Amino acid sequence: MIAITAITLLALGNHVDLVTFDGAAKETTWKWEEVNDPVMGGQSTGTFKVGAKTAVFNGDCKIVPSLKAPGFCNAKTTDGGLIPGRHFKDGRAGKFLEGGLSLLVRSSIAFGGFKVTFAADTINPQFKSYKAPFNVTSDNTWQEVFVPFTSFSNDWSSYTGLCSTKDPTGKQHICCSKEHPEVCPTKKSLEDISQMEIWAEGAEGTFNLEVQYIRAADAPTTTHSGLKTAPALTVGVWKNACSGPVQANLRYNMSGRPISAGLPVQDPKETLAEAICCDKVYHGYAETSGTYKLPTVELFKNMNQKGETTFYDPVCGIPLFIVPRGRTLANFQEETTEHGWPSFRDEEVVKGNVFNETDGLGGMRSKCGTHLGDNLPDDTGNRYCLDLSCVSGNPAKGL
Repeated sequence: MIAITAITLLALGNHVDLVTFDGAAKETTWKWEEVNDPVMGGQSTGTFKVGAKTAVFNGDCKIVPSLKAPGFCNAKTTDGGLIPGRHFKDGRAGKFLEGGLSLLVRSSIAFGGFKVTFAADTINPQFKSYKAPFNVTSDNTWQEVFVPFTSFSNDWSSYTGLCSTKDPTGKQHICCSKEHPEVCPTKKSLEDISQMEIWAEGAEGTFNLEVQYIRAADAPTTTHSGLKTAPALTVGVWKNACSGPVQANLRYNMSGRPISAGLPVQDPKETLAEAICCDKVYHGYAETSGTYKLPTVELFKNMNQKGETTFYDPVCGIPLFIVPRGRTLANFQEETTEHGWPSFRDEEVVKGNVFNETDGLGGMRSKCGTHLGDNLPDDTGNRYCLDLSCVSGNPAKGL
């Protein structure tokens, strides 16, 4: 790589722009290249197009037949050199990192596999970078996504892009923490950034992401009127906001699943169901699109093919939805397939057991405090697009 020197940074309050697409600042304008999964029969395809003010990352992340797992699409800077890094205050070196990357993005498609990386002090930036997942809602509104530096690790799986999973080879990857600072970004690495990348991986499905900027910041830098800030995660011991613990033997093989669907890890001991359904820190996040059809889940095959199927709360076991009602089972399956998550209608709600969240964001909660997912109305009425993890309980005794 050819180093670019004598770059003058424009520091804006508590942040420094690293990547922009409007061409106004030479030091933050870069050439980009999109790369699709090239190995072992990868079939994912994507494009990364830079426009007048933003860049658009579109594509389709598909299953690699030989691996039986999703491949990836990757957009990366190609002109090398030194991307200006954030210079932290005196005394920060050696301490657990503060600050993070802030991205201004929007998406029109629900997709659970976005990740951002930066490479520093490595000759293999694609696979030896610092990587972290991030989440974007699919309502096509601009939102600031703040990804703490503590969410980044340079020890991540080439199968999933995550630091919290074990490879089929048996290798367990390590996330950044106070106990494992060796995989965390350092003061030097943040000053020596040589490449930025955006990934779509570890989740099957079509994706869309429009990006206005990437910046290093001490904290979320909401500078746009009415901008919605996406939730950020911190490392810690998770706290249960439900009325009790998640059941030990959930239906559809949803018990014990790791937080590995493109989600940052707050507590390595926390399961996917605990995080999505009961941990307020994950409010706004969802399990990966298409979880219901994984070979180890197969929701449709495990439903009553000739009658109704009742979905229960994973904590207290009360009935939440009864399917199908007011339509056919095929209708339910078609709508679920179209949107990527189990999708219920008003006639299927067990009244008195399911309520709207009080935060005005369209979320749904059971009377046991379990977060279920979102209400995303369409031209035919309310459509409850929910996480299978949060409706896969067993009935309570006596029901």
